[in-house]
Amino acid sequence: MKIKKENKDKMNNKKIWLYYFLINYGVFFTTITYLCLGFFLTFQDRSPNVKVIMFLTIIYVLVVLFLRKIMVKGNVYCEYLLTSKIELDNVESYGKQVVNSTLFNRFVLKVKQHRYNNNIHTLNLNAYSCLISVYYYKGNFEAAIKGAEKIDFSTLQIYESNQVVFQVVQYAFALRSNLLSKDMVKSGILFEQLEQLVDKYPSQSQVINTVIQLSQAIKDIVCDGQVNDFVDEWQPKTRLLKLEKLYFQALNEALKGNVAQARQYFVTLSRENPDLFFVKAAKLNLEENQ
Repeated sequence: MKIKKENKDKMNNKKIWLYYFLINYGVFFTTITYLCLGFFLTFQDRSPNVKVIMFLTIIYVLVVLFLRKIMVKGNVYCEYLLTSKIELDNVESYGKQVVNSTLFNRFVLKVKQHRYNNNIHTLNLNAYSCLISVYYYKGNFEAAIKGAEKIDFSTLQIYESNQVVFQVVQYAFALRSNLLSKDMVKSGILFEQLEQLVDKYPSQSQVINTVIQLSQAIKDIVCDGQVNDFVDEWQPKTRLLKLEKLYFQALNEALKGNVAQARQYFVTLSRENPDLFFVKAAKLNLEENQ
């Protein structure tokens, strides 16, 4: 079983790397190829064949559109491995390779010196967001906080719809990590930054307000020892978030004195991926309250 899982992980890692390679290098190599063809046709003894040039132009556009589609599939697949399959190690390995790549450091961390293709850097930032998420879910809160602080969104030149998504992810995981680390100073700053995003992106206010309400619930339950039933109202869509919800529900029920219900939630969590910080916490709680 372990060998099969390792082989499956390798296949998944190769698949997301294929997506990454195609979108990062596909457009570049396609453009170079067509420039060479253009020069070849231009410097022929006879005039360039207009029909051939038109045909090559159409093919080029189709290739670029195909690569755009690959980018979307790459983003979705990476998120699927994290949020549905909960393959933390696989996604972490991929994310680290992306972050350590020349393209990421050259075009994402040094955006002031470069204007760049939105698609390439959306894929890079998506991988980076997944890496921050993995750090958080593994309980490596310090790494999640440092990772979230590394990107300065005020300098990024990407589509606004993408920028707000990445900013919300950055603030959400940084805030949760600080709350679980009980750093109330940084948490307060992040609460203010999220509230500013509501004014800046009114079309995304519902999503951002949900993040703020959930973060407030975590603060009340974990830091202040107060009951907050928003964790029951919260309706996450992915398997990973549903498990996270179960953890905070368990803590909330314990505060209410509903020991049996809290234990039931902890027992359910204890059967999940042991790398998740709340699975470790659930197992520890069950051991301490046998």
